[in-house]
Amino acid sequence: LYESLMFFPWLATTLYLYLEREYKVKAIGAFFFPIVAFLIIWAHQFNTEISPLVPALRSYWLYIHVLASFAGYAGFTIAFGASVAFLVKNNFDKDTPVDIKYIIGFIISLILLIPFGYWTLTGAKDLKTMIMGIIFISLLIIFIYFATYVLKPVGKFLPRKNLLSEIALKSVALSFPIWTASIILGGAWANEAWGSYWSWDPKENWALIVWLFFAAYIHGRTIGKWKDSTASWIVVAGFIMLLICYFGVNLYFPGLHSYATE
Repeated sequence: LYESLMFFPWLATTLYLYLEREYKVKAIGAFFFPIVAFLIIWAHQFNTEISPLVPALRSYWLYIHVLASFAGYAGFTIAFGASVAFLVKNNFDKDTPVDIKYIIGFIISLILLIPFGYWTLTGAKDLKTMIMGIIFISLLIIFIYFATYVLKPVGKFLPRKNLLSEIALKSVALSFPIWTASIILGGAWANEAWGSYWSWDPKENWALIVWLFFAAYIHGRTIGKWKDSTASWIVVAGFIMLLICYFGVNLYFPGLHSYATE
């Protein structure tokens, strides 16, 4: 897991810098780089030694499957940063003072988020830790909700909403077919290694859930004509599902991807 936690931030940062150069927008980095910094710091709690691949992983399918997966992770992370920035800007444009209830909610959720996050990320693989994880994910969603209001003053420095929405849409539009390809390639690899294209492995199931969330986002933005704020929250929810797919499944669910826990 150490190698992937180091590769993912670098890939995501490369994509972000490209978008920053393309759109001349730097403010999204305030919502993006804390995620990158956390991943790099957290990676060092895992075994940093590089060991030989197990036989099931010695396949050309693996290389393109993993690369496609992480390209999808990176693009969805950029979309998440742009979507949170959009929600902050959207609240800023309402031109109303920050209500004290949002500040209190922000502080309380942050205080609770830290210990539950620690217990989730360092706990044993048991039911107690899974419950802690569910509470942590719930607190994370609540924290993001309150943060979009508390950070309203930051909206002054953010670009216009339609540009943030466009960046999110293009990031998802780029990542979604790559993520789709990664699922298909993973199926081909699974068939070669285990004789089955789909085994309802926890990783496969959560990858499909992530796919459904971002498929709903694309549908809502292109056909459903959802409001940008609604679409942005779908991206946030999809990113939470992505975190569960990447971390939760690897760390806490037994399955064919359990080799990624070290």
